[in-house]
Parts: sequence; C-alpha cells; structure tokens
Amino acid sequence: MESKIIKILAIDDIQDNLITIQALVFDSFPNAIVITAQNGKDGLRLAAKEDPDVILLDIVMPEMDGFEVCRRLKDDKILRDIPVVFVTALKGDKGSRIKGLEVGAEAFLAKPIDESELIAQIRAMVKIKAANIQRRDENVRLTALIEERTRELKRTHTATLNLLEDLKKENEARRRTEEALRASEVKFREMTNLLPQIVFEIDTEGIITYVNKRAQVMFNYEVSELIGKSSFVVLDPKEIKRSKEGIKSLMLGKNVENKEFTLLRKDGSSFPALIYTSRILKDDILIGLRGMVIDITEQKQTEEKLTYLARLYSLLSQINQAVVRTTNLDELLQKICQVAVDYGQFRMAWIGISNEDEGEVMPVASAGYVDGYLDVISINRKVEPSSQGPVSRAFNEGDIATCSDIRTDKRMFPWREEALKRGYLSLASVPLKLKDRIYGTLNLYTSENDFFSLDELRLLQEVGADISFAINAIHSDMQRKETAIALENSRIELKAIYDHAPVMMCVVDENRNVFLPIRHLMH
Repeated sequence: MESKIIKILAIDDIQDNLITIQALVFDSFPNAIVITAQNGKDGLRLAAKEDPDVILLDIVMPEMDGFEVCRRLKDDKILRDIPVVFVTALKGDKGSRIKGLEVGAEAFLAKPIDESELIAQIRAMVKIKAANIQRRDENVRLTALIEERTRELKRTHTATLNLLEDLKKENEARRRTEEALRASEVKFREMTNLLPQIVFEIDTEGIITYVNKRAQVMFNYEVSELIGKSSFVVLDPKEIKRSKEGIKSLMLGKNVENKEFTLLRKDGSSFPALIYTSRILKDDILIGLRGMVIDITEQKQTEEKLTYLARLYSLLSQINQAVVRTTNLDELLQKICQVAVDYGQFRMAWIGISNEDEGEVMPVASAGYVDGYLDVISINRKVEPSSQGPVSRAFNEGDIATCSDIRTDKRMFPWREEALKRGYLSLASVPLKLKDRIYGTLNLYTSENDFFSLDELRLLQEVGADISFAINAIHSDMQRKETAIALENSRIELKAIYDHAPVMMCVVDENRNVFLPIRHLMH
C-alpha cells in the first residue's frame, strides 16, 4: 500500500494539530499528500476538489463542528464514498461516539494520536474507499448494461408488433383472393423466421397454430412437433394456472401486462422468458392470440451477478470496519463469521485453525445455519481423503480453494451427506496468514452452486488480506504486552532478591567502569 500515493485531508482549527498529523503521516507514508483545512467550510471545498482517500476530522471547531461537516459529506452522492475518521479528545464520550456513527463516520482516533493506530486506520480507510468506488462503478456499469438491453428488447418488441400489424393488414386486404393470401402467409413466415425471438399464434383453446423456426433453437422442438399441441407443453407446470388466467383475461378484452414465465425445453431444462401477447381478430371476432417469446437468461444472469457482487462488496466493507474497531482476536474472528452471514448472505461461515503436528483443523468461530455440522465432521489436512477438501487445500497450498457443487465434487465425499442435509451447495476456503505461515481459514458456505466466479474470488482475496492484516496487528500487540508484563515481573523479582540479600548487590553500568548498587537501579 505504501507504494500507492495516498491523499489525506486533515481538518482541524488548530495549526499545531495539523502539523503533528502531517509529521506522523509522512513518517509511514513518504509519498502521501496531506491537504489541510482549519475550518469546516474550507474542508468541504477541498474534499470536493481533491477527492482524498481519507478525511481526518476534528469534532470541536468554531462555526461548523465536525459532526456537521461529516453529515454534509455523507449527504453528497460523490463525497459519501470518502471514509471519515474523527480525530478528537472526545473519544471516551459515549454520546459523541454514537452521534459520530449516526452522521456516517467510519472510525475514531483519540488525541494525542498513537502512530501505529493512525497507520492502521489510514490503511483500512483507503481499502474501504477503494471498495466503495469499485462497487459504485460496477453498479453504474451493470445498471447501464441492463437499461440498454431493456431498451433493445422494447425496440425489438415494438418493431415486431408493427411488423405483425402490417402483415395482418396486408392479409386482410388480400383475403379475397386465395393466391394473395398464400403469398402474404409465405412473406409472414419468411420474415418471422429471421427474428431472434419466437413468434407464435394460438387459438382460443390454447392450441399452437403457428410458430417460427426460432422455436427449434430455443425449445429444441421441431416446428412440426409443436403445431397442434397445447401451448402448455413448453410451460413450467407451476406457471400453468397463472398462464390460463392471463389468456382468459386477454380473450375477454382486458389489458394484461407482459409477464415473465419459466419455460421448458424438450430435454426438461428451463429458462426465463418474457411473453408479449395481443389478440387476433377476424371481422371483429376473436379467433386467437398472437405473441412473441424473448429469452432473458442473459439479463437474469447479469442481475444475479450484480446481486452477488453487491453482497461481497458489503461483506468487504463490514469486515474492514470490524478490523478497525476490534482489538480482541477471538471477538474479531466471531464478528467476521457473523458479518459473512449478515452482509455476505452466506448460509454458514466458520473459521478453523490447525496445529503443525497432527494437522487436525479445529473450529474456533462460526455463524449462520450450523445445525451441528462442525460437531459431526472431521478435517485433517495431512490425511487423505480429508486432505483433498477445500479447507485442507487452502491450508496446504496457501491459496483460496473452492467447491462449485458439493453434490458432484468427488473431493467432498467425506462431508457431502452432512453438507447437503443443511442446504450447503458450494463453498470457498480463504487462507488467513500470520507472518509467513497459514494461521487458519475462513470457510464460506452458500445455498447456490457455482457461486464463486473470478470476480467473487478477487474480492475474497481482499477479504483474506484484510483479516490477515488484523490478525498480525493483534498478535504483535499481544506480544508487546506479554513482553512488558515479563519485564515488570523480572523487575519485581529482582527487587525482592535485593530486599532480602545480606549484602549490597551491584552491577556494572553501560560504560563498564562504574559499579551501581541495585537500589539505585530500582529507583
């Protein structure tokens, strides 16, 4: 992250505080750009102009305090993606923290500023902003794609209906002669056969009287197999009742909106489609319905993709917040599992660790629909076939391991029965690192198969990196505290020895030429 140029906006009405922040930032991020403002109005202007990666904001300022500045930032559609960290002496004030979260702040730093905490907050906030911007850009791109596809479908639908109406008028104009009618019929079929959608006609009983050649591609039926058959042969049985009600309403002349249905191919596989219909009249007498079928599989896949990515972006954002706000390792691991279920919408999540000797993977945190699963399964990353599962592979290879479909993946055989009982269909194991070794794995189970595409795996790599960063930070902090406790215990023991010694005890100072009594060292 240090190689990336980080832009930081610091807002504080005291110049000395701004100078301190600049010094701390430049110590750890030499390439950083620090922009400063001494009041809220200038801060808002610079935020809009410079688009910083992080805003460090004081609460107590004249004219416009930090809460109002933060509220205005979060109300702006563009500026709301910039993470805000309150830098204030009010951190211990519960009311101030609650108000800060209500106006949208991501975190707090207490004065005087601890350098290591400032570095950790900046790293986390830069990741949060990058995730926010990526999510916003992806939403814009996918929304534009869906809108363009929708407009294209509407244009095609309008053109097709116009074409059908023109053909209808032409047929009526030439109905007096059999030769003209046959020519018109041939023209109608030739033109509809060129369309990328199915064009059909049914009589008042729902029997197919015409269908173009596109049906052969979409349904895998020959045209001759469909003519004379009930239109319900290509309809999912669950949709028949709704379809009959729609046909009845059309026959009665009522307006029926175009509907989405699940249709069946000859082999029994299904796909989503939009069906557009209109009435066929002859001498003002209803003789049937005419319509068009549009396969919307690609559009539905795009919508699902957008939903999946939104879930993972939300998960990444919430994990970053948990990393910043949690200093206890057990609490952090449990919170990550709960966030994965609440925001990532995974069916179940658990974190396991493994010792180096036996290789058995033991759960230390879990959330979601566990239902005793972790009590009845056993995973050992050193013993086959258990070592071939995703969890063991993530431990052994140090990279994300997945199972796209638990029902068919042979490597999931030891756990398949118990997993399917609980509705698990796919999973991913994300390695978590402590220094240069694999500390554990975050294991995510979904109720959908084929969930983890390249985009999802890329985001999960970021999730693993962020959690690993937090684990290392907490571990380092624990080591510092343990060292401090050991030193204090040694001092106490040494003093106790001195207090009971029959003679004065001395040591040589650092220059090796002066003997100092231990009592002098103690005081």
